[in-house]
Amino acid sequence: MPEASRGVGGVLLVLAILAGAAGFAWWHWFREPVAPVDATPPAASAPEQPAAEAPPPAPEQAVGPQNPID
Repeated sequence: MPEASRGVGGVLLVLAILAGAAGFAWWHWFREPVAPVDATPPAASAPEQPAAEAPPPAPEQAVGPQNPID
């Protein structure tokens, strides 16, 4: 009778290993993807800021001839 119980234990061990492998495969391939904790929000959700306008040119940057003698 001990030989029969050893065979049943071996079959149960194999079934347990197969069930664990199937559970791991199910968890690995069919789980919901989770975003990383330090993920930045997408750019679409960032508030829009108006573009800064360039300041008017300074007098020394003005276009045209500069003649300090006049």
